Amino acid sequence: MRRWRPGNAYQLLCDTLGLLPPVAGVALYEMHPESYGYNGVTQLEFRRRK
Repeated sequence: MRRWRPGNAYQLLCDTLGLLPPVAGVALYEMHPESYGYNGVTQLEFRRRK
C-alpha cells in the first residue's frame, strides 16, 4: 500500500480509479455544501447563484 502525501493525491486517484479529468474530486462521505467547493465558491453559494 502506498502512503498518501499531498503532492501525489491526483496520481493516487488515477492509479486507483483510472483516467480522470484534469479537475477531479472525491468525497469519501457526505459533506455539508458549505464545507467544500471550487475556485473559492462553496457548493452552497453555487446553488444559491443558480
